[in-house]
Amino acid sequence: MFKTARCKVHNPSRHKTAMLKYALTHYHEALKRVLEEVLSEPDLLAQICVPDKKGKARVNFYVTSGLIRRHTPKQWALTPLRDYLIGDATAMLLSHFKKQEKGKHESNPPTLPDLTPLTDEQVREAHKEFANTVDFPLKPRQLDKIEGLRAKGQTNVALRMENIYKNWAACRW
Repeated sequence: MFKTARCKVHNPSRHKTAMLKYALTHYHEALKRVLEEVLSEPDLLAQICVPDKKGKARVNFYVTSGLIRRHTPKQWALTPLRDYLIGDATAMLLSHFKKQEKGKHESNPPTLPDLTPLTDEQVREAHKEFANTVDFPLKPRQLDKIEGLRAKGQTNVALRMENIYKNWAACRW
């Protein structure tokens, strides 16, 4: 889960700009560190699961939130942001574990990228790789759907679906 907030700050002073950058940078770094610490704990899933009425272990919001609260910085200059950090980290972990619990799709543990910008060489390499990629691979489920349509004799529909899936793959790459 990713949250995006947009706001306009009209004519910010240098001090306000510096304070905002400081707060956002430290929030990002703290969230990254808390997620890494929590995910590195042994038997994490066993710690945050509570049996439901039927006896099946389910991930619990309150237990997860409490675990994250123990890992957040206590004497932090940005203490008002601590509650937001706990909420965001809890939501990221719950989303990951609920998706794993359902078992329909694979789920990677939540991570955050570093704030260091890409070098010019890395940007050039990424552009070169993107420009040289002609066909983007389709998912196996999409290929099965296309083959199923062809097997039914619906070749025009299969061709349209293949084009749609290729466009999606190119846009989402």
